[in-house]
Amino acid sequence: MINRAGLTIRCGGPPQGEASYAIRLGEVPVLNLPKKSMPKKSFTDAVAIAEQFLRGQKIDLSNGVLLRAEFRNYLRDERETPRWDITWALAGDKGVDVWVWQDGSAKLTRGRSSPRILPKKSLTEAVTIAEEFLRGQKIDVSKHMLLRAEFTINFINDRETPFWDIAWGLDHQRVIASVLQDGSAKLIRAR
Repeated sequence: MINRAGLTIRCGGPPQGEASYAIRLGEVPVLNLPKKSMPKKSFTDAVAIAEQFLRGQKIDLSNGVLLRAEFRNYLRDERETPRWDITWALAGDKGVDVWVWQDGSAKLTRGRSSPRILPKKSLTEAVTIAEEFLRGQKIDVSKHMLLRAEFTINFINDRETPFWDIAWGLDHQRVIASVLQDGSAKLIRAR
């Protein structure tokens, strides 16, 4: 059935004319990617390691806002190993990024500027709101590992919409939810 299925893409239109491209899905190679590994350090442990590392670097996080913690899982044939990428916004429109590897070592990377809008809910508050919302949707993430929590600002309907993008994983399962500034939440994907 797949070998006979086709995808047609049409581009253009008046006045230049229209072009179409047809692809037989049976001709598209299937990629076998290596299984991704789960973090050896939990989100909480990775943040604690990063905070301790930054204290050793004499960087003050007392007025900082944790904006992102994401487990970056690279494929085996790439140079970099899986790691946590953690970002804080600091006073004075500055930011700091720390990488925490599976063995617990840490590295200060580049500093980035803070977003114009800061979250009204902390990262941990947003995760708690999302977990409660998902329980109400009959989705249990208690055995899943938190893989990403990132404060993001997107343009939706021509206005800036700040929200937390939160993802959990267990084996090949992924659950992604968003928490808006007003504390409301929505399910983005559960598979």
